[in-house]
Amino acid sequence: MKPPGRLDLSRLRRLFRGRRARAALTLVLVAALFVLLVGRPLERHARAAAMLLAMSGEYPPALSAVRDDVFVDDAPIAAPGGAVRARLYRPAHGGRPRGLVLAHGVHHLGIDEPRLRNLAYAFARAGLVVLTPELAPLADYRIDDPQNRETLRASVRWLARRDDLVRGGGVGLLGVSFAGGLSLRVAEERSLDGDLAFVGSIGGHHDLARVARFFVTDRVEAPEGDLAWTAHDYGLAVLVYDAPERFVRAADVPALRASVRGFLHESYGAAAQAALALSPEGAALYQHVYQRERHALRERVLTSLPAWADSMAEASPRGRIGAIRVPIFLLHGAADNVVPPSESRWIAAEARAAGVPCTLLVSEVIGHAEVGAASDGAKAELVRFMAALLDA
Repeated sequence: MKPPGRLDLSRLRRLFRGRRARAALTLVLVAALFVLLVGRPLERHARAAAMLLAMSGEYPPALSAVRDDVFVDDAPIAAPGGAVRARLYRPAHGGRPRGLVLAHGVHHLGIDEPRLRNLAYAFARAGLVVLTPELAPLADYRIDDPQNRETLRASVRWLARRDDLVRGGGVGLLGVSFAGGLSLRVAEERSLDGDLAFVGSIGGHHDLARVARFFVTDRVEAPEGDLAWTAHDYGLAVLVYDAPERFVRAADVPALRASVRGFLHESYGAAAQAALALSPEGAALYQHVYQRERHALRERVLTSLPAWADSMAEASPRGRIGAIRVPIFLLHGAADNVVPPSESRWIAAEARAAGVPCTLLVSEVIGHAEVGAASDGAKAELVRFMAALLDA
Protein backbone atom coordinates (compact mmCIF):
# COMPACT_ATOMS: atom_id res chain seq x y z
CA MET A 1 0.00 0.00 0.00
CA LYS A 2 1.35 3.40 -0.93
CA PRO A 3 1.52 6.10 1.78
CA PRO A 4 -0.60 9.22 1.29
CA GLY A 5 0.95 12.13 -0.57
CA ARG A 6 2.13 15.19 1.31
CA LEU A 7 2.67 18.80 0.39
CA ASP A 8 6.42 18.86 -0.18
CA LEU A 9 7.38 22.36 1.04
CA SER A 10 11.05 21.98 0.15
CA ARG A 11 10.15 21.22 -3.44
CA LEU A 12 7.77 24.15 -3.53
CA ARG A 13 10.42 26.50 -2.14
CA ARG A 14 12.86 25.37 -4.83
CA LEU A 15 10.18 25.69 -7.44
CA PHE A 16 9.23 29.23 -6.52
CA ARG A 17 12.75 30.62 -5.81
CA GLY A 18 13.76 33.71 -7.82
CA ARG A 19 11.97 36.31 -9.92
CA ARG A 20 10.56 33.90 -12.53
CA ALA A 21 9.42 31.59 -9.79
CA ARG A 22 7.64 34.45 -7.97
CA ALA A 23 5.86 35.23 -11.22
CA ALA A 24 4.88 31.57 -11.53
CA LEU A 25 3.54 31.59 -7.97
CA THR A 26 1.47 34.70 -8.76
CA LEU A 27 0.05 32.89 -11.79
CA VAL A 28 -0.83 29.85 -9.70
CA LEU A 29 -2.59 32.01 -7.10
CA VAL A 30 -4.54 33.87 -9.79
CA ALA A 31 -5.53 30.57 -11.34
CA ALA A 32 -6.65 29.28 -7.95
CA LEU A 33 -8.77 32.39 -7.41
CA PHE A 34 -10.25 31.95 -10.88
CA VAL A 35 -11.23 28.39 -10.00
CA LEU A 36 -12.99 29.64 -6.87
CA LEU A 37 -14.87 32.27 -8.85
CA VAL A 38 -15.78 30.19 -11.87
CA GLY A 39 -16.48 27.04 -9.89
CA ARG A 40 -16.97 23.43 -10.78
CA PRO A 41 -16.73 23.49 -14.61
CA LEU A 42 -13.16 24.79 -14.58
CA GLU A 43 -12.18 22.47 -11.73
CA ARG A 44 -13.56 19.51 -13.69
CA HIS A 45 -11.58 20.45 -16.80
CA ALA A 46 -8.43 20.98 -14.75
CA ARG A 47 -8.79 17.49 -13.25
CA ALA A 48 -9.31 16.03 -16.71
CA ALA A 49 -6.28 17.83 -18.12
CA ALA A 50 -4.03 16.70 -15.26
CA MET A 51 -5.31 13.16 -15.66
CA LEU A 52 -4.46 13.07 -19.38
CA LEU A 53 -1.02 14.52 -18.73
CA ALA A 54 -0.39 11.74 -16.21
CA MET A 55 -1.57 9.09 -18.69
CA SER A 56 0.78 10.39 -21.37
CA GLY A 57 3.77 10.67 -19.03
CA GLU A 58 3.83 14.48 -19.30
CA TYR A 59 2.77 15.30 -15.75
CA PRO A 60 4.51 18.60 -14.87
CA PRO A 61 6.97 18.32 -11.96
CA ALA A 62 5.38 21.43 -10.40
CA LEU A 63 2.05 19.61 -10.07
CA SER A 64 3.67 16.53 -8.56
CA ALA A 65 4.67 18.63 -5.56
CA VAL A 66 1.07 19.30 -4.60
CA ARG A 67 -1.01 16.48 -6.07
CA ASP A 68 -2.68 13.87 -3.90
CA ASP A 69 -1.17 10.44 -3.83
CA VAL A 70 -3.16 7.23 -4.10
CA PHE A 71 -3.65 4.23 -1.81
CA VAL A 72 -3.41 0.93 -3.70
CA ASP A 73 -4.65 -2.32 -2.15
CA ASP A 74 -5.53 -5.83 -3.25
CA ALA A 75 -9.29 -6.23 -3.06
CA PRO A 76 -10.48 -9.74 -3.99
CA ILE A 77 -14.19 -9.90 -4.69
CA ALA A 78 -16.67 -12.77 -4.66
CA ALA A 79 -18.12 -13.84 -8.02
CA PRO A 80 -20.20 -16.82 -9.17
CA GLY A 81 -17.09 -18.58 -10.46
CA GLY A 82 -15.12 -18.01 -7.25
CA ALA A 83 -12.92 -15.26 -5.84
CA VAL A 84 -11.74 -12.68 -8.39
CA ARG A 85 -8.38 -10.99 -8.10
CA ALA A 86 -8.84 -7.22 -8.08
CA ARG A 87 -7.04 -4.03 -7.09
CA LEU A 88 -8.44 -0.88 -5.49
CA TYR A 89 -7.05 2.64 -6.09
CA ARG A 90 -8.23 5.28 -3.60
CA PRO A 91 -7.45 9.02 -3.46
CA ALA A 92 -5.45 9.69 -0.31
CA HIS A 93 -7.62 12.68 0.61
CA GLY A 94 -10.33 10.25 1.75
CA GLY A 95 -14.05 10.96 1.67
CA ARG A 96 -16.61 9.03 -0.33
CA PRO A 97 -16.18 10.03 -3.99
CA ARG A 98 -17.74 8.42 -7.06
CA GLY A 99 -16.58 4.88 -7.82
CA LEU A 100 -15.38 3.46 -11.12
CA VAL A 101 -14.90 -0.15 -12.22
CA LEU A 102 -12.11 -0.10 -14.81
CA ALA A 103 -11.84 -3.26 -16.92
CA HIS A 104 -8.63 -4.25 -18.70
CA GLY A 105 -8.44 -5.34 -22.33
CA VAL A 106 -7.13 -8.51 -23.97
CA HIS A 107 -3.66 -8.81 -22.45
CA HIS A 108 -1.96 -11.60 -20.51
CA LEU A 109 -0.86 -9.20 -17.75
CA GLY A 110 -4.48 -8.40 -16.87
CA ILE A 111 -4.68 -5.88 -14.04
CA ASP A 112 -0.87 -5.65 -13.95
CA GLU A 113 -0.65 -4.30 -17.50
CA PRO A 114 1.23 -0.97 -17.22
CA ARG A 115 -1.17 1.10 -19.33
CA LEU A 116 -4.11 -0.06 -17.25
CA ARG A 117 -2.28 0.74 -14.01
CA ASN A 118 -1.41 4.22 -15.31
CA LEU A 119 -5.04 4.79 -16.25
CA ALA A 120 -6.26 3.62 -12.83
CA TYR A 121 -3.79 5.93 -11.08
CA ALA A 122 -4.88 8.81 -13.32
CA PHE A 123 -8.57 8.33 -12.50
CA ALA A 124 -7.81 7.99 -8.78
CA ARG A 125 -5.72 11.18 -8.83
CA ALA A 126 -8.67 12.84 -10.55
CA GLY A 127 -10.76 11.98 -7.49
CA LEU A 128 -12.41 8.60 -8.18
CA VAL A 129 -12.21 5.32 -6.26
CA VAL A 130 -11.15 2.82 -8.93
CA LEU A 131 -11.58 -0.96 -8.86
CA THR A 132 -9.70 -3.03 -11.48
CA PRO A 133 -10.97 -6.63 -11.52
CA GLU A 134 -9.08 -9.41 -13.29
CA LEU A 135 -11.15 -10.81 -16.15
CA ALA A 136 -9.36 -14.16 -16.25
CA PRO A 137 -10.66 -15.38 -19.64
CA LEU A 138 -9.93 -12.01 -21.25
CA ALA A 139 -6.39 -12.09 -19.85
CA ASP A 140 -6.17 -15.48 -21.60
CA TYR A 141 -7.38 -13.94 -24.91
CA ARG A 142 -10.88 -15.43 -24.67
CA ILE A 143 -13.27 -12.59 -25.37
CA ASP A 144 -16.53 -14.51 -25.65
CA ASP A 145 -16.25 -16.46 -22.38
CA PRO A 146 -19.33 -15.75 -20.18
CA GLN A 147 -17.11 -15.53 -17.08
CA ASN A 148 -15.91 -12.11 -18.26
CA ARG A 149 -19.42 -10.73 -17.97
CA GLU A 150 -20.01 -12.42 -14.61
CA THR A 151 -16.91 -10.71 -13.24
CA LEU A 152 -18.04 -7.31 -14.52
CA ARG A 153 -21.46 -7.71 -12.89
CA ALA A 154 -19.96 -8.81 -9.58
CA SER A 155 -17.44 -5.96 -9.62
CA VAL A 156 -20.06 -3.28 -10.20
CA ARG A 157 -22.24 -4.66 -7.41
CA TRP A 158 -19.30 -4.97 -5.01
CA LEU A 159 -18.06 -1.42 -5.44
CA ALA A 160 -21.51 0.21 -5.63
CA ARG A 161 -22.50 -1.35 -2.31
CA ARG A 162 -19.31 -0.37 -0.46
CA ASP A 163 -20.78 2.75 1.11
CA ASP A 164 -17.66 3.03 3.26
CA LEU A 165 -15.69 3.74 0.07
CA VAL A 166 -17.97 5.43 -2.45
CA ARG A 167 -20.96 7.70 -2.42
CA GLY A 168 -24.42 6.46 -3.33
CA GLY A 169 -26.08 6.66 -6.69
CA GLY A 170 -24.14 3.90 -8.43
CA VAL A 171 -20.66 3.58 -9.90
CA GLY A 172 -19.26 3.89 -13.39
CA LEU A 173 -18.12 0.99 -15.55
CA LEU A 174 -15.42 1.67 -18.11
CA GLY A 175 -13.92 -1.02 -20.33
CA VAL A 176 -10.74 -0.84 -22.38
CA SER A 177 -10.57 -2.49 -25.83
CA PHE A 178 -12.80 -5.58 -25.97
CA ALA A 179 -13.78 -5.03 -22.33
CA GLY A 180 -15.50 -1.87 -23.61
CA GLY A 181 -17.96 -3.89 -25.65
CA LEU A 182 -18.40 -6.36 -22.79
CA SER A 183 -19.13 -3.46 -20.41
CA LEU A 184 -21.87 -2.17 -22.68
CA ARG A 185 -23.19 -5.70 -22.99
CA VAL A 186 -23.74 -6.06 -19.24
CA ALA A 187 -24.95 -2.46 -18.80
CA GLU A 188 -28.27 -3.32 -20.44
CA GLU A 189 -29.09 -5.94 -17.82
CA ARG A 190 -31.69 -5.05 -15.20
CA SER A 191 -29.63 -6.82 -12.53
CA LEU A 192 -27.38 -3.72 -12.36
CA ASP A 193 -30.21 -1.19 -11.96
CA GLY A 194 -29.33 1.17 -9.12
CA ASP A 195 -25.72 0.00 -9.00
CA LEU A 196 -24.62 1.49 -12.33
CA ALA A 197 -24.36 5.26 -12.88
CA PHE A 198 -22.76 5.34 -16.33
CA VAL A 199 -20.96 3.04 -18.74
CA GLY A 200 -18.05 3.75 -21.05
CA SER A 201 -15.87 2.14 -23.66
CA ILE A 202 -12.36 2.98 -24.86
CA GLY A 203 -11.78 1.32 -28.22
CA GLY A 204 -14.55 -1.25 -27.68
CA HIS A 205 -16.57 -3.39 -30.07
CA HIS A 206 -20.22 -3.33 -31.12
CA ASP A 207 -20.29 -6.65 -33.00
CA LEU A 208 -17.52 -9.24 -32.45
CA ALA A 209 -18.32 -11.13 -35.64
CA ARG A 210 -17.95 -7.95 -37.69
CA VAL A 211 -14.57 -7.24 -36.07
CA ALA A 212 -13.47 -10.83 -36.74
CA ARG A 213 -14.27 -10.43 -40.43
CA PHE A 214 -12.23 -7.22 -40.46
CA PHE A 215 -9.18 -9.09 -39.10
CA VAL A 216 -8.87 -11.15 -42.31
CA THR A 217 -10.48 -8.96 -44.98
CA ASP A 218 -9.05 -5.47 -44.28
CA ARG A 219 -12.56 -4.13 -44.88
CA VAL A 220 -14.55 -2.17 -42.32
CA GLU A 221 -18.34 -2.41 -42.35
CA ALA A 222 -19.08 1.14 -41.17
CA PRO A 223 -22.42 2.96 -40.79
CA GLU A 224 -21.49 5.07 -43.81
CA GLY A 225 -20.57 2.03 -45.95
CA ASP A 226 -17.65 -0.36 -46.43
CA LEU A 227 -14.16 1.09 -46.08
CA ALA A 228 -10.66 -0.19 -46.77
CA TRP A 229 -8.82 -0.43 -43.43
CA THR A 230 -5.68 -2.46 -42.72
CA ALA A 231 -6.10 -4.68 -39.65
CA HIS A 232 -3.44 -5.44 -37.06
CA ASP A 233 -2.14 -9.03 -37.20
CA TYR A 234 -2.85 -9.36 -33.45
CA GLY A 235 -6.53 -10.02 -34.12
CA LEU A 236 -5.96 -13.15 -36.18
CA ALA A 237 -3.70 -14.62 -33.50
CA VAL A 238 -6.42 -14.04 -30.89
CA LEU A 239 -9.01 -15.81 -33.05
CA VAL A 240 -6.77 -18.86 -33.56
CA TYR A 241 -5.86 -19.01 -29.87
CA ASP A 242 -9.50 -18.68 -28.77
CA ALA A 243 -10.63 -21.74 -30.74
CA PRO A 244 -7.72 -23.74 -32.19
CA GLU A 245 -10.03 -26.75 -32.63
CA ARG A 246 -11.70 -24.86 -35.47
CA PHE A 247 -8.44 -24.69 -37.41
CA VAL A 248 -6.56 -27.96 -36.76
CA ARG A 249 -7.22 -31.57 -35.85
CA ALA A 250 -7.71 -32.45 -32.17
CA ALA A 251 -4.19 -33.83 -31.69
CA ASP A 252 -2.70 -30.45 -32.66
CA VAL A 253 -4.89 -28.29 -30.41
CA PRO A 254 -2.67 -28.21 -27.26
CA ALA A 255 0.53 -27.45 -29.18
CA LEU A 256 -1.13 -24.84 -31.40
CA ARG A 257 -2.60 -23.09 -28.39
CA ALA A 258 0.78 -23.13 -26.63
CA SER A 259 2.67 -21.81 -29.66
CA VAL A 260 0.16 -19.02 -30.33
CA ARG A 261 0.19 -18.14 -26.62
CA GLY A 262 3.95 -17.69 -26.84
CA PHE A 263 3.48 -15.50 -29.91
CA LEU A 264 0.91 -13.31 -28.15
CA HIS A 265 3.16 -13.02 -25.10
CA GLU A 266 6.07 -12.12 -27.40
CA SER A 267 7.93 -15.16 -26.04
CA TYR A 268 9.00 -16.30 -29.48
CA GLY A 269 11.48 -18.93 -28.28
CA ALA A 270 8.78 -20.66 -26.25
CA ALA A 271 6.41 -20.38 -29.21
CA ALA A 272 8.91 -22.04 -31.55
CA GLN A 273 9.56 -24.83 -29.03
CA ALA A 274 5.83 -25.56 -28.67
CA ALA A 275 5.39 -25.55 -32.45
CA LEU A 276 7.84 -28.47 -32.77
CA ALA A 277 5.07 -30.78 -31.53
CA LEU A 278 2.69 -29.80 -34.35
CA SER A 279 1.88 -31.92 -37.36
CA PRO A 280 2.96 -30.51 -40.74
CA GLU A 281 -0.56 -29.11 -41.21
CA GLY A 282 -0.59 -27.51 -37.75
CA ALA A 283 2.93 -26.15 -38.21
CA ALA A 284 1.93 -24.56 -41.51
CA LEU A 285 -1.01 -22.84 -39.85
CA TYR A 286 1.16 -21.59 -37.01
CA GLN A 287 3.63 -20.19 -39.53
CA HIS A 288 0.80 -18.13 -41.08
CA VAL A 289 0.18 -16.64 -37.63
CA TYR A 290 3.88 -16.15 -36.88
CA GLN A 291 4.60 -14.60 -40.28
CA ARG A 292 1.48 -12.43 -39.90
CA GLU A 293 0.01 -13.80 -43.12
CA ARG A 294 -3.59 -12.92 -42.29
CA HIS A 295 -5.00 -13.25 -45.78
CA ALA A 296 -3.71 -16.83 -46.10
CA LEU A 297 -6.26 -17.81 -43.42
CA ARG A 298 -9.09 -15.63 -44.69
CA GLU A 299 -11.33 -18.41 -46.01
CA ARG A 300 -10.75 -20.67 -43.00
CA VAL A 301 -11.70 -17.89 -40.60
CA LEU A 302 -14.75 -16.80 -42.58
CA THR A 303 -15.91 -20.41 -42.89
CA SER A 304 -15.55 -20.96 -39.14
CA LEU A 305 -17.40 -17.81 -38.05
CA PRO A 306 -20.92 -19.33 -38.13
CA ALA A 307 -19.81 -21.79 -35.43
CA TRP A 308 -18.90 -18.76 -33.27
CA ALA A 309 -22.12 -16.88 -33.99
CA ASP A 310 -23.95 -17.53 -30.71
CA SER A 311 -21.04 -16.90 -28.35
CA MET A 312 -19.94 -13.79 -30.28
CA ALA A 313 -23.48 -12.41 -30.23
CA GLU A 314 -23.71 -12.99 -26.47
CA ALA A 315 -20.47 -11.04 -25.98
CA SER A 316 -21.60 -8.14 -28.20
CA PRO A 317 -23.77 -5.15 -27.30
CA ARG A 318 -25.26 -4.99 -30.80
CA GLY A 319 -29.06 -4.85 -30.62
CA ARG A 320 -29.00 -4.21 -26.86
CA ILE A 321 -27.95 -0.56 -26.60
CA GLY A 322 -31.56 0.65 -26.40
CA ALA A 323 -32.01 -1.21 -23.10
CA ILE A 324 -29.21 0.75 -21.38
CA ARG A 325 -30.66 3.24 -18.88
CA VAL A 326 -27.54 5.18 -17.95
CA PRO A 327 -25.37 7.64 -19.94
CA ILE A 328 -22.89 6.10 -22.39
CA PHE A 329 -19.38 7.46 -23.05
CA LEU A 330 -17.49 6.24 -26.11
CA LEU A 331 -13.86 7.06 -26.83
CA HIS A 332 -12.09 5.61 -29.84
CA GLY A 333 -8.80 6.11 -31.62
CA ALA A 334 -9.26 7.59 -35.08
CA ALA A 335 -6.68 5.20 -36.58
CA ASP A 336 -7.39 2.13 -34.42
CA ASN A 337 -6.50 -1.01 -36.41
CA VAL A 338 -7.44 -3.57 -33.76
CA VAL A 339 -11.04 -2.51 -33.22
CA PRO A 340 -11.87 0.10 -35.88
CA PRO A 341 -13.55 3.36 -34.78
CA SER A 342 -16.60 2.48 -36.85
CA GLU A 343 -17.55 0.11 -34.01
CA SER A 344 -18.11 3.06 -31.66
CA ARG A 345 -20.02 4.89 -34.38
CA TRP A 346 -22.33 1.87 -34.68
CA ILE A 347 -22.90 1.99 -30.90
CA ALA A 348 -23.61 5.74 -31.00
CA ALA A 349 -26.05 5.32 -33.91
CA GLU A 350 -27.97 2.62 -32.03
CA ALA A 351 -28.03 4.78 -28.89
CA ARG A 352 -29.32 7.83 -30.79
CA ALA A 353 -32.05 5.78 -32.44
CA ALA A 354 -33.19 4.57 -29.01
CA GLY A 355 -32.87 7.96 -27.27
CA VAL A 356 -30.11 6.80 -24.93
CA PRO A 357 -27.75 9.64 -23.82
CA CYS A 358 -24.44 9.00 -25.55
CA THR A 359 -21.21 11.00 -25.84
CA LEU A 360 -18.88 9.90 -28.65
CA LEU A 361 -15.36 11.11 -29.37
CA VAL A 362 -13.22 9.62 -32.13
CA SER A 363 -9.83 11.12 -31.36
CA GLU A 364 -6.43 11.27 -33.01
CA VAL A 365 -4.93 11.44 -29.48
CA ILE A 366 -5.84 7.79 -28.81
CA GLY A 367 -4.21 4.78 -30.42
CA HIS A 368 -6.01 1.53 -29.61
CA ALA A 369 -5.94 2.01 -25.84
CA GLU A 370 -3.20 4.53 -25.16
CA VAL A 371 -2.60 8.27 -25.29
CA GLY A 372 -0.23 9.60 -27.95
CA ALA A 373 0.87 12.83 -29.59
CA ALA A 374 -1.72 15.01 -31.34
CA SER A 375 -2.73 18.57 -32.10
CA ASP A 376 -3.71 20.98 -29.33
CA GLY A 377 -7.27 21.04 -30.66
CA ALA A 378 -7.56 17.27 -30.43
CA LYS A 379 -6.16 17.31 -26.89
CA ALA A 380 -8.69 19.99 -25.90
CA GLU A 381 -11.52 17.82 -27.24
CA LEU A 382 -10.25 14.89 -25.18
CA VAL A 383 -10.07 17.06 -22.04
CA ARG A 384 -13.71 18.08 -22.55
CA PHE A 385 -14.72 14.44 -23.02
CA MET A 386 -12.91 13.31 -19.87
CA ALA A 387 -14.29 16.24 -17.90
CA ALA A 388 -17.82 15.15 -18.79
CA LEU A 389 -17.04 11.56 -17.82
CA LEU A 390 -15.53 12.61 -14.48
CA ASP A 391 -18.73 14.50 -13.69
CA ALA A 392 -21.12 11.73 -14.81
